[in-house]
Amino acid sequence: PPLWKIPLPVPALATSWQIAAAGSQILVLGAGWKVVAPTVTSMDGSGKVVWSQSIPAAWSAADAIAATPEGGGWVIGSPKEYPKAVTIARLSPSGTIAWQGKADMPGGGSSLTGDAPDQVYGRSVATALNGSAVIVGRALWVADGSLDSAPFLASISANGDTLWSETYGPKDAAFGVSVLRAPQAGWLMLSARDILGKARLTRISATGAVMWKVDLDEPEH
Repeated sequence: PPLWKIPLPVPALATSWQIAAAGSQILVLGAGWKVVAPTVTSMDGSGKVVWSQSIPAAWSAADAIAATPEGGGWVIGSPKEYPKAVTIARLSPSGTIAWQGKADMPGGGSSLTGDAPDQVYGRSVATALNGSAVIVGRALWVADGSLDSAPFLASISANGDTLWSETYGPKDAAFGVSVLRAPQAGWLMLSARDILGKARLTRISATGAVMWKVDLDEPEH
């Protein structure tokens, strides 16, 4: 049987849910395409609601949440206009909005192509011990009716500054799925392709450089 269950304060028309935890803190994100103000609810390990915070921003979607080691959390999503940036909100341990804004996304200096993507979308976010975070997602290039994509990572400081932002090729319909803090230092990025059964695990340094990568193909039967 469950140890506990509670009703959560949720925004109207919420259709998507995310959960994150760090230490004894549990965060639940309620959002949806028609939800203008996503809601984050913080609970302790007993299920008691500590705080609930709506994020008043013109978001078309809130896509992911991560809990910070000291409490609070990060929420990423998309602005209403087709984004060339990812919308971010950082919540303090007491649930107030420390800041919100947009991450600088890969530009003309990208090592992948030299040309900036036309659109970017965040899919997952992970936190570092110093309070910073890394966002993973998909960068898109549209030209002559064709669509190319590749994974991207963006490292954001606790104060909201973009420390680095990079795309990882080739442009072969790939996209970043999730990211985790790696043992010792750096990040582990899982990316997938629009071809079923194809995935790649990439070890990324703390400054965004590729350390190694392994292709994970569907096992033969």
